[in-house]
Amino acid sequence: MTTKNQEQRHSPPQQGTRPAPRAARQLGELWAAYLADRADQELRNRLVEHYLPHVRRLAVSIAKKMRIRDRENAVGEVLLALVESIVPGYDGQSGFDRWVRVCIKRKLIDQRRAEQKDEAFFVDAPSEPDGSSVFDLMPDREPSAGDLRFAELTAELSDRQALVLWLRFCRGMSLEAVAALLAVSHTSVKVWTHDAISALQNRSHNCPSEGLPTYL
Repeated sequence: MTTKNQEQRHSPPQQGTRPAPRAARQLGELWAAYLADRADQELRNRLVEHYLPHVRRLAVSIAKKMRIRDRENAVGEVLLALVESIVPGYDGQSGFDRWVRVCIKRKLIDQRRAEQKDEAFFVDAPSEPDGSSVFDLMPDREPSAGDLRFAELTAELSDRQALVLWLRFCRGMSLEAVAALLAVSHTSVKVWTHDAISALQNRSHNCPSEGLPTYL
């Protein structure tokens, strides 16, 4: 007979809303397997895929409260950290939800500091005799009016497709680098990228006014 203390000792890390008992048990078993063998990147990827929607929502919420200007990039950096450090760095002791919040806040604080540094750099930039900034001479690098915000653009894609698109086109990572990071084959990355772009092209065809972003 399983005691209450035994159930608590084997319970999985919390993730916002407590999952159903069977799902919680499966998640706990997945964590136990990964913590016993952190070199198993397939287990890591399964955990990343499980927590991706929760982490994305949490990052968006915190980024709004922190008034981060480039929220899409900030959230993308958090999702990358989920793969590189948040899941791999979890010690299995404290609640995972608490660990996630700490990691997200640290990442977004770094992002906000970088933005403030950039803002100060542009404010202090030297001016031309006519009063214009030297940066006014640079070509416009802002997205075109037809571009959609990344979160809206990928809303109907799977989490895996959205993550691959972010790494490939927003982060500028090569196919080989994405495959190495996610510990999957080049073919898998190609298939996920192709399926995601095809879905976006179909959406653009059905809603011509929306268009596709310039980086695709």
